Amino acid sequence: MISRIANLLKDEISSITWVETIGGLAKATKTAGLNDTEIIIPTCKNVSSACDNSDLKSLVPTSVKKSVLFFEAEPAIAEKNMINHVEWSVNIKLLVWVNYKLIDQDMVEPSRLILDILHNMPIILPNVPNYLNGMVLEYVGQNENKEDMFNKYTFFEKETQYVTYPYDCFSLTFNVSFRTPKICLDDTELDPTVC
Repeated sequence: MISRIANLLKDEISSITWVETIGGLAKATKTAGLNDTEIIIPTCKNVSSACDNSDLKSLVPTSVKKSVLFFEAEPAIAEKNMINHVEWSVNIKLLVWVNYKLIDQDMVEPSRLILDILHNMPIILPNVPNYLNGMVLEYVGQNENKEDMFNKYTFFEKETQYVTYPYDCFSLTFNVSFRTPKICLDDTELDPTVC
């Protein structure tokens, strides 16, 4: 459910001119680093690929990218159990890394970028028939603590330096409330044909 919501939000902001690399709901993924050391990087499902090794899209900042954006979420909370539906709430965080040098050389802080994102985020998201209904998005706030943003990831040493000028990062938190119907859902089934 939350992955679907993150992809809807991703679609809303992917057309912003400075958005280059964008993913939906990210997962911390182990991969081989330098000298065969194991590192943990953010990845998301690459919805444009078939079911093969390219299914995971890397969301690692580099000096040649304008920006990297992806979502993280807390577990959804079932707030009300009604006759025909369950009402949910979830906090979704948008993590944004930018390279000012490639966006606007005169830019030194992210207020214009934040305005672009907030301008493109809807208050009401479209329903996903028989699945997600009544989705309402509320802006909660901005996280000022850059050091905590990427602490679950162990980038190469050079990537950890991508948080000082001309690079920057920030995160914006949104609360999404939504309903899922109970009567139209089939039992969860594992499909053996899916890779």
